[in-house]
Amino acid sequence: MKLREAATERRGRWVLASLLTLAGTAVAVHAVPAWHSLMQFDRERIAGGEFWRLVTGHFAHWSWDHLLWDVVAFGLLSLLAVRLAPRRAFRMLAVAAPVIGGAIWWLAPEIRLYRGLSGLDAALFTLVAAGLLRRGRLSAVVGGFALALFLAKVGWEVSTGGALFVQAEGGGFVTVTLAHLVGAGVGFVFGILPAKRGPGLAQRAAETRKGLPSVSLRRPRGLPTTTLRRYLASVPALCTWLTSVINQMARTPSAIPRTMCSPDRHWPIRPRTIPMTEARASNAAAILGGTVDSGGGSG
Repeated sequence: MKLREAATERRGRWVLASLLTLAGTAVAVHAVPAWHSLMQFDRERIAGGEFWRLVTGHFAHWSWDHLLWDVVAFGLLSLLAVRLAPRRAFRMLAVAAPVIGGAIWWLAPEIRLYRGLSGLDAALFTLVAAGLLRRGRLSAVVGGFALALFLAKVGWEVSTGGALFVQAEGGGFVTVTLAHLVGAGVGFVFGILPAKRGPGLAQRAAETRKGLPSVSLRRPRGLPTTTLRRYLASVPALCTWLTSVINQMARTPSAIPRTMCSPDRHWPIRPRTIPMTEARASNAAAILGGTVDSGGGSG
C-alpha cells in the first residue's frame, strides 16, 4: 500500500509540473510580443494550413490583466485536479485544447481571432466539480454547488456580454462563452466517468520483488490474480502427469489411469483403473500397431 501511494504521489508531481509548465508557457508567450500573432487562433491562417493554432491559441492573451486571471485560475485548479485525479487531468486537457479550438472554428465563424486559457480553466473547474460528485455526500454537495456557481457565471456572461473577472472592454476584446461551455462539457465528461481499477505500477513492482514474472499478462476481466497464478503454477505438473499417462498407455494398454485433477489438489495423483473391454482393446491395438486379446495382454 505504501508503494502504491508513493507511485501515485510521484505521478501527481510529474503531472502538476507539466501543468504548471503550460501556465509558464502562457506567461512566456505574452512576454514576447512577436509570439502573439504566431500563437493566436487566426481563422485565415488556420484555413491556410496552420492547424496548430487550434491548440496554441490558448496560450496567447490580450492583456496582462487577462493573463493574470487565466494563469492564476489555471494554477489553482491544477493543484485541485492533480489532488483528485492526476492522469485524468492531463488527458482531459490534451483532449479539451483541440476540441475547444475546433468548436470555435465550426460553430463561431464570426470569430476571427481568439486568445486565452479561460476555456481550459472551465474544463479544469468542471473536472474537479464532477470528481467531487463521485465522492462522499459532503463532497457531492460542494461539487454540485460549484457547478451551480459556474452555470450562474456563464448565464451572467451571456446576458451581459462581458466577463466577470477580466475587464474585457478595456482590453478591446469580448468573452467567448462558447469556449467556456465546450471546455466545461469536456471536463465534466472526464470527471464523471468511473475510474478503471487494475494492477498498476506499484503492484507490478511488488510482484517483481517477490520473484514473480515481471511481464504484465492481460487476463480476462473478473479473473482473480490468485487464481491465475495457481493455474500457471500447475502447468508443469500437468504436463508431467500427461507424459506419464501416455507412457503407461504405451506399455500396458489394459490399465489406463484417469483422475480428476485440479490446481487445488496435491500431487501425487491417485489413479483409478478402468477394466479393458473388447472395443477398447481393439482401439488400443489399432493405435499401437499390435494385437491385443480380450484378456488385456499386449502383442
